[in-house]
Amino acid sequence: DAAHAGATDADEVVVLDLFSGTGNLAFEALSRGAKHVVCVEKSKRSIEIIKKNRSGLEVSNSQCQIVQKDVFVFLKAGTKNLEIEKPFDIILIDPPFTEKIAHKVMETLAQSPSLFDIHTVIAIESSRRERLDKEYLQLSLTDQREFGDKKLSFFKKRESHEKDSLSGEL
Repeated sequence: DAAHAGATDADEVVVLDLFSGTGNLAFEALSRGAKHVVCVEKSKRSIEIIKKNRSGLEVSNSQCQIVQKDVFVFLKAGTKNLEIEKPFDIILIDPPFTEKIAHKVMETLAQSPSLFDIHTVIAIESSRRERLDKEYLQLSLTDQREFGDKKLSFFKKRESHEKDSLSGEL
């Protein structure tokens, strides 16, 4: 899957997988050396599949935290009730293709600054025809790749001096 491009080999990487589905992106991140993943999914059926996959892959609960919650509710809560001590290194977002909510997800994520810092890579998959802006508050598009009818967009937080210079132009 194209979103794996954001998951790199590193010992201390902490990954957030939003709209986890079966957890395939999270488990791929773990297989590439991530220290900890958090899977957020509201579907009870999908949560059961993630748990089954976690067990079948012999991944510990401490490596893979599963949160059954609506992604928007989760984002508004930020890092509360999570077993992490720092912002995420990678945030993978694969919203349901038919709902066309990528823009709304990015707007909500941008208002949850405890989840990311200037080192965080955010990867979101969406329809090519779906609205996705180049900036969301302090988050800026850094790369975008198209695959058939989908696109994979990468965002990072601007450094504060970049934000200052941008706001000075207004």
